[in-house]
Amino acid sequence: MVGCHVTLRGPAMWEFLYRLIAVALPTIRDFRGMSPKLDGQGNYTIGVTDHTIFPEITVDNVKKHIGVDITIVTTANTDDEARDLLRLLGMPFRRAETPVKPAAPAPKPPDPISDFRLTIFALATPPYQSARVPDRARQS
Repeated sequence: MVGCHVTLRGPAMWEFLYRLIAVALPTIRDFRGMSPKLDGQGNYTIGVTDHTIFPEITVDNVKKHIGVDITIVTTANTDDEARDLLRLLGMPFRRAETPVKPAAPAPKPPDPISDFRLTIFALATPPYQSARVPDRARQS
């Protein structure tokens, strides 16, 4: 198994985040929104089973489908602050079945956007696991 770890900051991070939220996630088959659960420290991790959801990838040239884990690290003090930040950035969270309790007032946190970074983990899918193929690959 081969792995890769990339940390994006600055313009490259914002460009990737825009493509992820506005282009790649909506192309997932039966997409109903992202889970609103964070890790308890204001960070959000997304698991993508097939990297071909990104339009830059030519499906015809793909020999092996790769899963990607994307972690969005924020300086938010609570999950609620981070969720609000991601919601304002356009993250398509699915609607919560039960209303989320408002957080107790906390001291004003530092600006979460000033130290915002995106971490991407990509692991090759072992051959014995089946990878989900997006709709556009099946239409060919």
